[in-house]
Amino acid sequence: MPLSKDEGVEVCNVLMAADSRIADVNAIGMQLERVLASPAFCQSKRCQAFLRYVADAYLAGGVDRLKERCIGFEVFHRDADYDTARDSIVRTTAAEVRKRLAQYYLDAERENEIRIILPHGSYCPEFRAPAAPAVSAPTPEPALAIEPPGPAS
Repeated sequence: MPLSKDEGVEVCNVLMAADSRIADVNAIGMQLERVLASPAFCQSKRCQAFLRYVADAYLAGGVDRLKERCIGFEVFHRDADYDTARDSIVRTTAAEVRKRLAQYYLDAERENEIRIILPHGSYCPEFRAPAAPAVSAPTPEPALAIEPPGPAS
């Protein structure tokens, strides 16, 4: 049974608050725009439309809309009863989006950005905060070597 809009928002908030996922919708929106404008995505309107749809639906609490048939209908303008076994546009686009996201995050400059992840076998995106930089313990200063006084010359 699909979730009501209020239940979907509640589930969405619970999912986003767990683990290292983040709940700042504005920051996620800005990151989504950076990703979509990047060279990895700017040449593919289909991948842009797919990623924007799944991210917006998730953030709006529409997790019940993240099903293959629904995405095919709303993003790719397929008939409501289209045969998902014969038309793989949603699956192939999801695979392409995963590849492009991986390509986008390969750049070392992006290590401090929110990560948008589309897990295999799911159309429900995950949003992860950047990994916190490792804090190393302060290095103790070397002890001064004090030589015992030698015999007086």
